[in-house]
Amino acid sequence: MTSGFHQISISPNSVEKTAFVTPDGLYEYLNMPFGLCNAPSVYQRCINRALGPLLNPGSSDNGHNDSIAQVYIDDVISKCRNYSCGLSFLERILIALRDSGFSINIEKCLFFKRSIEYLGNIIENGEVRLSPKKIDALIKAPVPTTVKQVRQFNGLPGYFRRFIPDFARVMVPLYNLTKQGVKWE
Repeated sequence: MTSGFHQISISPNSVEKTAFVTPDGLYEYLNMPFGLCNAPSVYQRCINRALGPLLNPGSSDNGHNDSIAQVYIDDVISKCRNYSCGLSFLERILIALRDSGFSINIEKCLFFKRSIEYLGNIIENGEVRLSPKKIDALIKAPVPTTVKQVRQFNGLPGYFRRFIPDFARVMVPLYNLTKQGVKWE
């Protein structure tokens, strides 16, 4: 999307709550700025409303009773088995976005790709794999040396949970390091 959150108007009753002062004067946002605590959920709700019927299972014409599109904040993806079906889906998505007042940033768009990176995963040929960048980040993470660092580190592999069989069992040794009285070696 172009300027993401800035495409969402702020209620006139809430504009004054966004006020800030600079040496040049008092300013207020008329559109939703980045950084508001509710901005992501408000944006998600607006984009879900815009694409409504295209997101709901059973509303598509792809023969699989699936949704036409999936969306997370400003990332919209769609899949189809052939070019003509994909073109039809793309047209419906673009019309729904346009009719709801959203504009897209064409430079950030990828069309008719067989492989894409989406939310840190590689999607290709109907399979979802971890992005090599995510794996590299885990491999290069510093080895924890304190209980606090172990707790912080333990959040990182959770992202990989669906790709690691018996994830909870694999993580037990790290979880045990956070217990009181455990000796480090």
